[in-house]
Amino acid sequence: MFEAPTKYGIIVGVDGSVESDAAVAWAAREAFMRQEHVTLMHVVQPVAVSWPVSAGQATVAEWQENNARNVIDQARKRLSSVLSQPTPPDIRAEVFYSHPVDALVDASREARMVVVGSHGKGGLERLLDRKSVV
Repeated sequence: MFEAPTKYGIIVGVDGSVESDAAVAWAAREAFMRQEHVTLMHVVQPVAVSWPVSAGQATVAEWQENNARNVIDQARKRLSSVLSQPTPPDIRAEVFYSHPVDALVDASREARMVVVGSHGKGGLERLLDRKSVV
């Protein structure tokens, strides 16, 4: 069965966490088996900007950009460390400025699959883990 190529191949949502590294490792092996390229995707939530732009806002935006580069670099290293095959999959990287869920859903339309890590908490556990203010 012929499958048309996709823009993103296998998307891996990366955020620098241990769970993200596990998702990268899983996607690397999957990409090798399927002979598909991998897109490391980091999503930055945009900073709400007021006018005039303050020095603090500029510093936060700069930090976000540096952090995005570091997260992508870490994910590339993780992916390369998992694969020792002579022909590793093509690795691409994308940084989006949006809400993470929206960005992943939009990109999924042009991907073979989307892989994300899990922090291991279901809905009830997340609810119970929240702090309440009385």
